Amino acid sequence: GDFTLRSGKKSRYKVECDALTPADWEGIAAAVMEERVVPEPFGVTEGVPRGGVPLADAMRRYATPGCPTVLFCEDVVTTGGSLLRWLKVLQDDPQCLWMTPQTPFLGVCLLARGPHPSWVHPLLRGPGA
Repeated sequence: GDFTLRSGKKSRYKVECDALTPADWEGIAAAVMEERVVPEPFGVTEGVPRGGVPLADAMRRYATPGCPTVLFCEDVVTTGGSLLRWLKVLQDDPQCLWMTPQTPFLGVCLLARGPHPSWVHPLLRGPGA
């Protein structure tokens, strides 16, 4: 096909994560943990609206209570722009007391389509990642 991604880039294919069920996301979260995709413990999960929310919900069961690190979740990452924008929104929100510029964070995604921030850890990588 001919798809325009959220990043503005063009692609011949689209990964339709909306078709995945909650059970699918639970299995993906289990694979993330089993394959040690996330390199350190985390205490809070935060999903980038809207695509990252199902993965964040599924990853919550693996959180370490009291750990200050926030795990940002996304379904598909092309450049990491959505993750960076959501991180900034939360850091700048005075009502979001658990996320400050000093809060440690890392990211995880189902698929990285291309180059992405080094703090984002994909379960699967496309040819350009």
